Amino acid sequence: MNRIITLAAVALMAMSANAQTESWNAVAADGTIDSQFGADGAWNNDLTLNPTSNVTVHFLSSGNPIEVEKSGAWATVCPTQEQWPNYSEASYKTENIMVDSVDATGAQVGKRFYAVHGSGVPYTMFVGEEQMKDDAPTGFWYVKSQEIGADDGNGGTNTTGYKYYAPDGSKGVPTHGFFVEITPKVAGQMKVGFWANKGGGRKLYIVDKATGKALDPATDYHAEGWVQNVKDAAGNMIYEKPMPITDYCFAGQFHTGTFDDNGEEKVVEIANQRKVGYLVWNVEANKTYMLFGNNWQFGFQGYEFTTGTTGISEVSTTATVAANAPIYNLAGQKVTKSYKGVVIQNGKKFVQK
Repeated sequence: MNRIITLAAVALMAMSANAQTESWNAVAADGTIDSQFGADGAWNNDLTLNPTSNVTVHFLSSGNPIEVEKSGAWATVCPTQEQWPNYSEASYKTENIMVDSVDATGAQVGKRFYAVHGSGVPYTMFVGEEQMKDDAPTGFWYVKSQEIGADDGNGGTNTTGYKYYAPDGSKGVPTHGFFVEITPKVAGQMKVGFWANKGGGRKLYIVDKATGKALDPATDYHAEGWVQNVKDAAGNMIYEKPMPITDYCFAGQFHTGTFDDNGEEKVVEIANQRKVGYLVWNVEANKTYMLFGNNWQFGFQGYEFTTGTTGISEVSTTATVAANAPIYNLAGQKVTKSYKGVVIQNGKKFVQK
């Protein structure tokens, strides 16, 4: 088979020759969280680590309020944590999926994919209300679980609650909740292990902190890995590369290629299943990238960082890419080459006849 190599590809291969890979796992093989997070019951909710020579990682889980609006003006002195009775203490815990295979009896065997997640939905600001008793202020504050500016159900909009992130950066970046920040000292490719809970319509973001804008899954990064309950005929979990992402959400139906006694194919809606795997994108030197899930549980396993390369370690022929890359229709469903109509492959749309 002829290999098609462009000048740009030759340059990338030359860069790869000098590349170095460094990695770190936040969770041990037995699911134990790295001791740097703190002892059980005394978690460090604002933690900055330098696990490897070229990467800094910052974790935030909940955290004390730093801004609250009182009577239309920003308070100069914010209420203390004790004055927010429904404001949860920070914590980290591990979640996992068994990702290897099943044995002859159908029991799952092999390795588990562990990831760390903390408490708190990421938000950029909140506006609290002071609790009243007998029409008098109590000095205790609370935040309603609602979005500022959303329909209040009475013909108006909410004036208290939380302001959540918007992918165009117009609402700022999260300051509270659970998120992870990664800052590489040099350019390269970042491969982050993630765990994402079930829940359709819930978004996963990789954000350029300086601009506040989210990376585009169609052009800037891809996800790959396993979806719970998506298995082949032998009972082994199927590694999907890439996982379909629409509007920052894992969405679409996965056709497993397995059939029941009636000839019906097992189709899994991946939004309703837990996902584990890897987020892969090219990073710039000294740029901070934020990772978080909006209004759902997102977990961080660790990372593999390759310096001095954009991550292209081999050059495939056009024919190989066309033959092997998964194909999806516009509904996010994985289809075969016999499907006719508009499809998406390698992030590009074309008509399959």
